[in-house]
Amino acid sequence: MRSLDTATGDERWRVGYEAHDSTLQPVVTGGVVVAYVVPSGGGPSVLQAFDVATGEPRWTAPTDPPGDLVGSGGSVLIADVYSATRGVVALDARSGTRRWATPLPGSGSVQLWPVEDGVVVHAQALTLIDAGTARWSAAGVDPVPTGLAPAAVGGTLVVPRNRGVDAVDLATGAAASSADTDVLSVSAAALVARRGERVTVLAPG
Repeated sequence: MRSLDTATGDERWRVGYEAHDSTLQPVVTGGVVVAYVVPSGGGPSVLQAFDVATGEPRWTAPTDPPGDLVGSGGSVLIADVYSATRGVVALDARSGTRRWATPLPGSGSVQLWPVEDGVVVHAQALTLIDAGTARWSAAGVDPVPTGLAPAAVGGTLVVPRNRGVDAVDLATGAAASSADTDVLSVSAAALVARRGERVTVLAPG
C-alpha cells in the first residue's frame, strides 16, 4: 500500500502486508487507513490501522473471518456475518475500541454503504443504522449487484438492482419510486452517479 502526494505524485510512504482478500479494499476514515491483514507469523487475519500521514501502525483488532468494511464519521464499520450475533460492528478509528454493535436478523451476506446520516445495510432487508440504532427497515429491496453502490440524491437513496433502480426515502425508508432499465445487470460494470438532483445510469459501451 502506498501514499502519494496529491500535488506532485511523489510517494510519501509505503507499507507492505499480505491482504486477506483483494476484494476487501482498505478504507480511510478518522486519520487512519484500515485494512484486513494476514499476520507475518500466520494465523487468523486482523484489522490493521495505519496512520494516514506516516503509514505507521496504530492499532489492530481481531476480525476473522472478515466481512464488508467501510469508514463513516470517524468509525470503522464491519459486517459481522459469521458470529452468533450477525450484525454491524463500529470501531473507533483512532483507537480501535468498539463503539457499538447492532444485531441483524436472519443469515447470509451483509452489504454496507456509508451515507450522511449513518450506514445503509442490506441484509435481507434494507436498513439505515445511525450511531448503532436502526432508524428504519425496508423489505422487498433486491440485493445490490456486485460492483455497484446506492447513491444518495437529496433525501432519496437510489438503489441499483438487476435491470433497474429503486428509490427509497432516506428519512423514513418508504418506497419512493422504481424504474426498469436495460442497462443495469449483475454482469455489467455499471454504476449510479450523482448529478445534482438527477440520477444518471452509466455503463460501458
